[in-house]
Amino acid sequence: MPLASVITLATPVRDDVPYWKVRYGTDDWTHVYGNYTDYWQLMGSAFDGHFHGWRRQMPLAHKNVKVNTNHEDTHDVETWDKYDLWKYLE
Repeated sequence: MPLASVITLATPVRDDVPYWKVRYGTDDWTHVYGNYTDYWQLMGSAFDGHFHGWRRQMPLAHKNVKVNTNHEDTHDVETWDKYDLWKYLE
């Protein structure tokens, strides 16, 4: 039975992670990503043997939502309020 929804926050985009399992294991996957000052997302994608650090969107996610913040702010209640990210939990 698939999950109703999954939200990933500034998750690195890597070629060696089977993201298709998330796509087909949930009814609604929303990926929230920040701007290019999010060095954690950049560095997390740098070590899969294929440097895709500038990619922020998840190609397989049902929705990609850009917030103009750094990594830490994607986890902050004020950012969730500002960009109305709570609606993706419904």
